[in-house]
Amino acid sequence: MNYLTPQRRRALAARYVAGTLRGRARRRFDALLPAHPSLAAEVAVLERTLHPLDAAQGAEAPPARVWRGVEERLGWRDKTATLLGRWGFAAGGFACALMLMLLASPLLAPEVVPTPLVVLENAGGTPMLVVSHSAQTGKLYAGRLRRDAATPGGRVLELWALPKSGAPRSLGVIGDADQPLAGREAELAGATGLAVSVEPEGGAPHGQPTGPIVYTGALDHI
Repeated sequence: MNYLTPQRRRALAARYVAGTLRGRARRRFDALLPAHPSLAAEVAVLERTLHPLDAAQGAEAPPARVWRGVEERLGWRDKTATLLGRWGFAAGGFACALMLMLLASPLLAPEVVPTPLVVLENAGGTPMLVVSHSAQTGKLYAGRLRRDAATPGGRVLELWALPKSGAPRSLGVIGDADQPLAGREAELAGATGLAVSVEPEGGAPHGQPTGPIVYTGALDHI
């Protein structure tokens, strides 16, 4: 099975993050993640997108029907008395999972869950950033895959498109993952790769990289 097609990659990542990918399939997906940066990037984008929903939910004590279900499974309560309650709990869990899947759908939330475009690596080959795009809006996004993909105080990371010929084109300073970059998808036309440089606050002062290039990635197509 080809796990690297965009459709298959997004479907598996959405089920993985939503918690509906279970058993042997989930264990196989866990084993694939270290060897496939594109899968890890898809998961990272979805997790960053859905995390605010999770964080917004406060602690809540399990309802009484959950404890009744536990007692029935242990043989402490008559099964018939709790069957209806247990089905209600299962239906509620399915509804929550379905909501997460809908939020992860590119048809319903094209800007919220952009499609990973390329993973940028450091000189040692470690994935550091993922650049994504929204086919519907043309916006570009950049998200950090590692905490050490940050910069010292007073400096910023700036993303560049590298054309086959000519000077690099700035795509903007990298900020929060949910904020689009200043550049847009159209500016990637003719580019063969992306690069990230370390620049002063506000970005390169003269429109060209001035600091060291820290991350790079090949750009095949959109």
